[in-house]
Amino acid sequence: MEGQERSNSNEQSDRMSYSTKKIKQIQLREQEEEKQGLSEKKNQIMFLERKYAELQGNLEILMSDPESRERSLSIIETDIPRTFATTGFFKPDGQYHG
Repeated sequence: MEGQERSNSNEQSDRMSYSTKKIKQIQLREQEEEKQGLSEKKNQIMFLERKYAELQGNLEILMSDPESRERSLSIIETDIPRTFATTGFFKPDGQYHG
């Protein structure tokens, strides 16, 4: 009987040891996945920062060139009434015409 109790005790100890190892493996895997996720987010932020800087540079070029500004204004004057056609704000009798 005593031998069987030891055997049962060893089996329980082995199961607990196995469970503890599995939990640690899961925790390590979750930590790695979290690191990868943070790395991906960091890459996305860096990409967006580069694009933002590029757009700012393009805007500065456009704003420094008088012809580009004139062209932009003419496009805006044409595009706004089309974009907001349903509101009627920019129609000849609308509140923002002119």
